[in-house]
Formats: sequence, structure tokens, C-alpha cells
Amino acid sequence: MPFPSLPRTWRPTTAILLFALAALPPTATAQLGDYGDAPNGTLAYPSSGVVGQFPTCIGNATGWVAHLAVNNTVHFGPLVDFETNGNGGTCPGATWNNDECFQDGDAGLIKPDGFTITGTATSSYNVVPCVAGAGTPLGAACATVGWGAAAGIDISVTNGWSTIMYVNMLVDWNQDGQWSGSVFCTPGNPIPEHVLVNFPVPPGFSGPLSLLGPPSFAVGPNLGYFWTRFTIGEVPVAAGWNGSHLFDLGETEDYLLAVTATGGGTGVGDLPARQPGLQLEAGAPNPFNPRTVIAYSLDASAPVSLTIHDLAGRLVRTLFAGDQAAGRHEVVWDGTRDDGRITASGVYFVRAESHGAVQTGKLVLLK
Repeated sequence: MPFPSLPRTWRPTTAILLFALAALPPTATAQLGDYGDAPNGTLAYPSSGVVGQFPTCIGNATGWVAHLAVNNTVHFGPLVDFETNGNGGTCPGATWNNDECFQDGDAGLIKPDGFTITGTATSSYNVVPCVAGAGTPLGAACATVGWGAAAGIDISVTNGWSTIMYVNMLVDWNQDGQWSGSVFCTPGNPIPEHVLVNFPVPPGFSGPLSLLGPPSFAVGPNLGYFWTRFTIGEVPVAAGWNGSHLFDLGETEDYLLAVTATGGGTGVGDLPARQPGLQLEAGAPNPFNPRTVIAYSLDASAPVSLTIHDLAGRLVRTLFAGDQAAGRHEVVWDGTRDDGRITASGVYFVRAESHGAVQTGKLVLLK
């Protein structure tokens, strides 16, 4: 990848490190420095089987993120973890909890809780809270999340350098394994995956980022788990950043965060609390055009009804009605009604029922 322009903080020690890193092949052993930990070239989302294409691994064609200064006074949490246990230079094949999930005194995330992936085979992979975590989510789909003790998110940051540093935050709202583009809760109102863009941290600051007043942001429409990158560095990045850059100062921390349904309503793409024997997954993609996949799981064989309704509750389409075996099942809805007519753009409900257990979610058809 082409090297970025070098900041004024460039030092000979960093130049030596960068020269060594530039010569490393994609399978090289991790080097001194700070790297991202999002899964690149390996499973990112067990529920969908999506492989991560995040800029993390040294030498990857999509680029990688690195902070190369050895004596670093700019970081998240209490210190910089110069990683030999991170994914930099060692993936694909790296485990998912090698850095921020260890609760090793490095992690800067204050809230919400981070998650990790466990298991040794595809059939046993499972997403669980990190060590000592209660599984607190970021928020609800399509809700607005603020910063601070009474809000949904916060992270500890220190700028011990003599100039302004910049914090950026990325969230893979559409769970496609990369940070790019936007998603929609309502037509015409994009929610970018580049959530926080070049937020300034003044020299000498050390504390929760919320004390500096970062702007609140909208959550994407999907439910589940989302790879999230926090980066602090000495240079601004372009809006729509994909997470790739070679910084001198700073640190990058990657977390797997959750979005769930809360309160009395069900938002776009919401996944309700689990009912005995039945689990409805969020439609994917959502919003969609021209089709979306609706998946559900059964603990045991049972009769199932899977239907689509409009905002007034009227039946639009019966996708399945009958006995179904235990396990996970997928049904495609192409946006048509039972009579074959194409539905208009808008919001629709998907309703799953089995043995009295009912789960619903919302789907947005965009044309």
C-alpha cells in the first residue's frame, strides 16, 4: 500500500520500524508496535459466516493500521499494549480475544461491554461477553447513542503529546466484514459506518472522551454484534475512512459490541428477547432491495408460522406455515404479496410464531 505523508512528529526510531514493517510479508510475525485486532481473513460473524476484511494484518492488500512510535504517550486506557499478542502480522488464523478482551490493563473502553467469539469449530462458535463483562449492549437499533456515564458509550483517552490528536470511530453496521459506506433506518437519512470523524483531543487531556463532548450518533438498523474500531492518531483521516493508516503516535483498539432491542417497541431490524424454543434473527440485508433473508431457529421440531405484515397489521405474505424440524432455517422474501403483486417501499413487520412463542422484527424495503 502507498505510505501516507509523514507527520511532523516523525522520528528516526519510527523510520527504522516503518522500514522493517514495509518489508514484511503478509504472514510475518507480529512486530513491536500497536495494531488493530479486528479479524482480517478469518471469521468475523459466526451467525452469518462473514469473513472479516478489516485493515489489520501487516501486508494485507486492503492495508493495515499501525502506530509505530515506541515511546508513546497517546493512547486509550492506561497504556499502549505493544502487541505480540494482537492480530497485527499474524492473521488469518488469529483468535478473537487477543487484546481488548483480556482486561489486561490496556483496554480503554469504559462502556458498553465488549464481546468475543469462543469455540474451536464452526459448529461450536459462540459470541459471549468478555471476561468480567455482563453483556451490556451499545443500544437499540436505530436509536441515538450519547457519550458519558448516563449514556451508551465512553472510552478513556490520554493525549500526552504537545499537539492535538484525533479520535475516529468505525462500526460495521451492515455486518459485511468491512468499514465502508452507510446504512439506513429511514430512506434518505444515511447512517455512516464512520461514526466519529477526527474528533480533537487537546494536549495534556487524560480522562473519559465524554468530557470533551463528542457528538451523539445514530445506531444502524441491524441487530446482533458489530466490529468497532477506535483510533487516536496525530493526523486527520478522510471522511468515510476504512480503518487503514500507518500512524506515528496513538493507538487502535477494536471491540465486538452488541445492538439489541430495548423498551416497549421493536426497531428496524430488531431482534426480540429469546423465547423458549424459537429464535428469530434480524433480516439480512435490512434495509433491502429486492430481497432479504429471514432466518429462525427451533430447539425442537414444531409447527411454525412465518408471516409479513404492513404497518396496519394487515397480512401481506405467508412465507411458511407448517411443521419444521429443529435447527436453523432460512426463508427469502422478495418483497411480493401472497397474490404476487410487488409491495411498495416502506416498513413491514416479520412475525414468527411457534407453540405460542411469538417474535417480531421490522424490515425496510427501499426502491
